[in-house]
Amino acid sequence: MDQSWWMIKSGLWLFIGLAPALAKRKVLPASVVLALCIAAGVTAAYLGIHKPF
Repeated sequence: MDQSWWMIKSGLWLFIGLAPALAKRKVLPASVVLALCIAAGVTAAYLGIHKPF
């Protein structure tokens, strides 16, 4: 069984860490960054709990 879920989860956490810089530099609107962070957090939690692959 491949344990690549943790690599995807690490990538999501890196995005969550990068997100404030994207909002501050106005690369993306703050509301879009917030929505993406919530989605990334929910996905990371799902991967951590269920380890689907």
